[in-house]
Amino acid sequence: MPARFILSTVGIGLFLNALKPEELPKWRFRINSVSNAAELEDEMAVKIASLRQRALELLQNGAIADRRRLSPELNGLYALCGNSLDTNQDMHYLIATDTTMGRAAAEIICEFLRKQGVANVNYHIPPRLNTASLSTFSEGIKNLLTWCENTIPSYHDSNYEVVFNLTAAFKSLQGYLNIVGMFYADRLVYIFEGSSELLSIPRLPVRVDAEQLEAVADKLAMLAAGDVFQRRQIADVPGTLLDVDEKGDSVISDWGMLIWNRMKNEILGKRLLDFPHMSYAPSFLADFKKADRHLRISMQETLAKASVLLKEADGNTSILKRHGGLQYDNYTGKHTKDNRPIGHFRINDGDRISCISDGGKLNLRHFGAHDTVNDKP
Repeated sequence: MPARFILSTVGIGLFLNALKPEELPKWRFRINSVSNAAELEDEMAVKIASLRQRALELLQNGAIADRRRLSPELNGLYALCGNSLDTNQDMHYLIATDTTMGRAAAEIICEFLRKQGVANVNYHIPPRLNTASLSTFSEGIKNLLTWCENTIPSYHDSNYEVVFNLTAAFKSLQGYLNIVGMFYADRLVYIFEGSSELLSIPRLPVRVDAEQLEAVADKLAMLAAGDVFQRRQIADVPGTLLDVDEKGDSVISDWGMLIWNRMKNEILGKRLLDFPHMSYAPSFLADFKKADRHLRISMQETLAKASVLLKEADGNTSILKRHGGLQYDNYTGKHTKDNRPIGHFRINDGDRISCISDGGKLNLRHFGAHDTVNDKP
């Protein structure tokens, strides 16, 4: 059996199932009513702390059947992995909502699994992932999609089977992950209703038609980097990839982010896009021809980010200096032949871009390894 990357969604069923029968009338509705709370009021905070300790003790001391009744997440994992969960070749990630109870439930299950000998288990809480409002939920989904794109493909490349265990989740989150899983997972699993049997759904052969969207790749890259366009400015971008407000301001939608994440590597690794406030010196184009695919991708994502900031600041590079990731600055003692200062900014910890600021635009000169660019900017 190949190693597996198992993504398990986390709900609040653990707390509800830990209630004693006599507690149900008072607490069941109250717990459900604060499931999206970032902070809990005193009485509720005390109750959840008590249920947290009780749930952990029940998990640690209970039989497998009791654990499965208590935790929908574990019910799915036991059905998937068998009664022995110590499959140390597998990598487990628990995805919880950005709420007090979501975090607490993930911590309990993570602690329990580690005590059961499951070495490779972590939890991830995408910022703003909760169902308090549609706008907040949308932001949280985008954060989750970014995490999926940054995390899962490397496991696929290492021949892991990617499994989404969606037994425990809010219905809205489960609905999204049913579709997201068709792009990232090899199969989706659930517990068949009213039983402990595993229902497994294989991934459908979904493929993004990159050619259709390649003509608007520069706009999609900037939208993914946080840009806001007027709808008329991006009339050639399909509306299904956008969220548009009543003023016509357009940002990338949840589905737009999913589609871009799935197509961007093919496009960014192949050709250099045109970005506002950017021009390319012949030396930069030569570097692009020599660069490997991964560096091309990360470099162009950096350019999209810098372009969005320069657009916001009308070409003033001081906004790049204030950005903690880019850290734009001029080299000390390094100038062009006509005595203009040469600047640089970061792609990542090890790679840099050199440039000249010229009338609200950056003329890009070189990119690549830190020492190589610094020696000949």
